[in-house]
Amino acid sequence: MHGSLTAWLREGGVDRAMIGYISWVGIFYGVKVLWAPLVDQMQVPFLTRWLGKRRSWILLSQMGIISGLLLMVWGAPVFPGPMALDQPQDPGNLTYIRNIGLGNMGVFILAILWVAFWSATQDIAIDAYRIEVAGEEFQGVMASNYILGYRIAGSLVVGVGAFYLADLLSWPDAYLAMTACFLPAILVILLSPEPRAYLTSSARGFVAHIQQAVLKPFIEFFQRQSLVNALVILGFIALCKVSDIVMGPMVNPLYKDLGFTNIEIANITKVYGFAITILGGFIAGILVARYSARRLLLPAIILLAVPNLMFMVLAGHPKDILLLAAAISADNFGNGLAATILVAYFSGLANKAYTATQYALFSSLMNLPGTILGGFSGWLAEQVGYGQFFLISACLALPAFFLAFILQWRFGGVKLPGKT
Repeated sequence: MHGSLTAWLREGGVDRAMIGYISWVGIFYGVKVLWAPLVDQMQVPFLTRWLGKRRSWILLSQMGIISGLLLMVWGAPVFPGPMALDQPQDPGNLTYIRNIGLGNMGVFILAILWVAFWSATQDIAIDAYRIEVAGEEFQGVMASNYILGYRIAGSLVVGVGAFYLADLLSWPDAYLAMTACFLPAILVILLSPEPRAYLTSSARGFVAHIQQAVLKPFIEFFQRQSLVNALVILGFIALCKVSDIVMGPMVNPLYKDLGFTNIEIANITKVYGFAITILGGFIAGILVARYSARRLLLPAIILLAVPNLMFMVLAGHPKDILLLAAAISADNFGNGLAATILVAYFSGLANKAYTATQYALFSSLMNLPGTILGGFSGWLAEQVGYGQFFLISACLALPAFFLAFILQWRFGGVKLPGKT
């Protein structure tokens, strides 16, 4: 949804600074660890008895996303487009907001927040399901398939489908179509097996329950590692995707400002880009099985930073389909490969007794710093221009590269659950 949303806003005349600020809704992915213990421990009334712990939370999350998307469509402002703006593009100027038709923006933003919350909750439940349903030796394959499904939804459904429908009909119509796509997903959840339960809380009393659900997953992780090793691991997780996340909100605005149409964006970034992403994920699955995820952390960080430099080159040229294809090749191949490696690495760190909470800790740390900084991406792009912005975002990968080097060559790995 995020990519199509930024294109919708930019096409409607919303300035880059405001688009960057709206990207802060992604902070839910950075703080989902706060309610992950509930997903690990709490039953969903009626649903858990019928579907089991993991599937009931996935289904509840999907219903929340559907309701939020419908609210976005209902509360969507009527954007007049960039040519209709007759006021300075100051997001804090109420006259400006009224003139571009944002009188109902409050409902629209609340709906975006609602969708983001339930999307993050769905991630918690699906990550736990994915890790618990297969053994450690299959986590590389599971990660690759997880990324494949994620990319099919993001590139073909939310990408190609949404951009085509927006060009032929309207953005609200595109979002209605995306909402309908959840119906097959609900059917899949109903027909899928429930993984075995690894943790049954026997705690009695509020304090004991908090200790079992919230504290023990974190204590177990730090008990398993040395303090220095644990801090380096968490530091790497926090910084590994900063460069990629920070540049994210400005990619679609760049395409629109360079003059690419929705159809061109869909064909190059989604259809062609999807194939390149799958190739990267497929290669990563083979490499993880052969070498282990830890030994591939350094190339993963490099492949996440190089696309920023490609977008810097793209920003310095007028509309050029070949340059766009080259930038998308670097971005999607790097993301497909790196995402699979990182998911497999984080999955191996999680103890199946506390799957949802520990994996949510890792994925929250991975998203939070980049999301916070990414909220200023539009402001920075306004100040220095697209070229300098993408160069700065590429440099943000250097700390993660240094920590990956330490993890790979100094510590020789980490203690995995159940291993000495």
